Amino acid sequence: MNTTARDLSPQVATRSPVLTVRRVTSADTTLLHALCEEHAQQVAHERWPFGRGRGDALELTEALFETPTRAWAWIAYADGRPHGYAGATAGCSLLERGNYFQIESLYVRAGAHAPEAERQLFLRVLRMARTLGCLNLQWRLPADQTQRVHAQLPVGCVRTALVHYVLPLGTSTYLRERSRV
Repeated sequence: MNTTARDLSPQVATRSPVLTVRRVTSADTTLLHALCEEHAQQVAHERWPFGRGRGDALELTEALFETPTRAWAWIAYADGRPHGYAGATAGCSLLERGNYFQIESLYVRAGAHAPEAERQLFLRVLRMARTLGCLNLQWRLPADQTQRVHAQLPVGCVRTALVHYVLPLGTSTYLRERSRV
């Protein structure tokens, strides 16, 4: 019987991808920007009220890496290749008189390991929220994504009935007109 090394190691053919998640460093800025662009293109129909994004990543880079840190991001890798990212920011609630952490975006490319990558990214954000001592973790989602994500959320996660208004400042003649008064 003539066998090869491939015949003797079936785990190669059936092995699952190695999934890792790590916090973004300044060396990852170009990669993060590319993942954000890919994500933005897929959700462009949801994002039109936010206005045009900035062409460069200067403000994002400042928020991620300059003191005080205002944004945090993680990249998920499947078999060493970028597969998705999550980003979050901290804020302060006047009503609760304390800080909260908000998931700004969580994007994972489609594939067999997408649910696990989403879970791992979410857990990194949750861990940072706890590390920062935040009162709660918040996540605004488009209505068409809530059903899919709901089953994956931790017990105790409460859906709120809010309407989210957005007024793009770069194109708003309303604000320019009102500021003259």
